[in-house]
Amino acid sequence: MRYNGCSGGLPATGVRHLNRQEKRMKGRITAAALMLTMWWTTSASAESQAPVLVETDAAAIVAQQHEIRQAAQQRSGRYKDMAGADRERLLQAQERVLGRLDGRSSTTELPRNDQVALFNDLEEISALVNKAEDDRMVCERSRPIGSNRPVSVCKTVAQRREERERALESRGSRDARCVGGCRENSTPGWN
Repeated sequence: MRYNGCSGGLPATGVRHLNRQEKRMKGRITAAALMLTMWWTTSASAESQAPVLVETDAAAIVAQQHEIRQAAQQRSGRYKDMAGADRERLLQAQERVLGRLDGRSSTTELPRNDQVALFNDLEEISALVNKAEDDRMVCERSRPIGSNRPVSVCKTVAQRREERERALESRGSRDARCVGGCRENSTPGWN
């Protein structure tokens, strides 16, 4: 191998060859980066396919709903002062839950959209039972702009109302009319 006489020991081609120790280090770094990438992609895909519900045992959910239904129909305990409209909403939400879980042993057997709908119905029941409508969580499956992969977006009723109110307020402040007066050559009332 011929050297060009420059300091640094570069061959005439200008490319320095790696010694054995440098090759091992580069191999270790590449392997670590590859393992990190594989871990990140598997954890990201595991997160995206994680079940929506914490309780996945359909029999436990059905048993709990039957207990709530019996107490609500007898108007006993916390249900004795429940308004008729709220009791009706409770029973309708329970019908939807029981219908979705009929013949299933786990909530993970449901399609993803049905899991989200089941979660929303259970949250509605919880809000009615606990008299906490603003704390009720509502989830929806949507595709972000530029993506084909649907994601679950969960927010409380209070958060959704606040976002809606802010959007309406900001829409009202985007008026293009001249408030402090217009230039001489412009159309009256507009920039």
